[in-house]
Amino acid sequence: MPTTARIAVVPEAGGDFAIEEREIADPGPHEVLIELVATGVCHTDLAVQAGDLPTNFPVVLGHEGAGKVVATGSHVTDIAAGDHVVLSYGSCGHCRPCQEGDPAYCADFNPLNFMNKRQGDNAPVFEDGPNAAFFQQSSFATYSIAHERNVVKIEADVDISLLGPLGCGIQTGAGAVMRTAQPKAGSSLLVSGVGSVGMAAIMGAKVSGCFPIIAVDTNEDRLELAKELGATDTVHVTKDTDVAEEVRKITGAGADYAIECSGNATAARGAWGSLANRGTMVVVGAPPSGTEYSFDANEQILSAVWMSLRIAFYSASMAVCLGTLCAFVITRFKKMRGRTLLSSMITAPLVMPEVITGLSLLLLFVQMAQLIGWPVDRGMA
Repeated sequence: MPTTARIAVVPEAGGDFAIEEREIADPGPHEVLIELVATGVCHTDLAVQAGDLPTNFPVVLGHEGAGKVVATGSHVTDIAAGDHVVLSYGSCGHCRPCQEGDPAYCADFNPLNFMNKRQGDNAPVFEDGPNAAFFQQSSFATYSIAHERNVVKIEADVDISLLGPLGCGIQTGAGAVMRTAQPKAGSSLLVSGVGSVGMAAIMGAKVSGCFPIIAVDTNEDRLELAKELGATDTVHVTKDTDVAEEVRKITGAGADYAIECSGNATAARGAWGSLANRGTMVVVGAPPSGTEYSFDANEQILSAVWMSLRIAFYSASMAVCLGTLCAFVITRFKKMRGRTLLSSMITAPLVMPEVITGLSLLLLFVQMAQLIGWPVDRGMA
């Protein structure tokens, strides 16, 4: 019997989300049909909807899905109907980065994730319908087709409604610390911008044994939450704040590591200036296209400062890091603490409106949760 999915379609760049009902394709040999239970709303979804990042319209967005497996393709062996799963990004599995355990840097990343190239079948997910292989999941829907490579099975007794953001925001922030920076225990680390990705970086720093862990943001409420999640110190940024000076009041010589999650050029410069000798900055936040980060080389040379700059996108081997994060949340925090850590960044489900029109970016973020009627990641990356 055909499966009818309710989907949120963006017809064109800057267009409003519209609800449609379409019959979804059967999964290909290496694919999985999933009934979505929850999805996060990531800043990337909103940037694509606005036309700031590429895709091929019309499109069904969404890339932080979690749900239950309805059916599997004939060649899928590790996942079965009824399994609870978390979805993440697509990767080919054959290029050099994939073979070396870095699928986030897959040579086919853009086609498989932004440009809706369905990995497991040449047929469209919806016949004569919108493109729906966004990040190999298009999870702003009630049903989704995903490739077995971007599906991670979790335990059935875990509240799956909390786990969607593990597939992107939480994985990216924690992976920037645990996989890209790999700080030694006792290293000082600052996180610039504590939305969902930055909060996950705070948690990753806590797991890694960093001290002090400094959260930097303009929003005092976010800084309070960051302290709950592991930050030992905070810097509230105003127009008069010298971030580097404030960080050195805490660390003395500066921070060993800076994780830049804001996507703001001024904030990135402040994080760079806060580093100690031999410090490392990992750039995670995605600014608007065309944004340039500039650093005075002579300033670093004359200061006898040795710094390295790393660019991180997802910052994780999906199956390894996402599986590790799921296990960490499920095992270490299973007796309610894990729920507290994740639910602190997720709002309650909201009632779905019939039509969404004329939304500002901020209202669009909130209204997407209303549109789908599911929990939404409270921080914006």
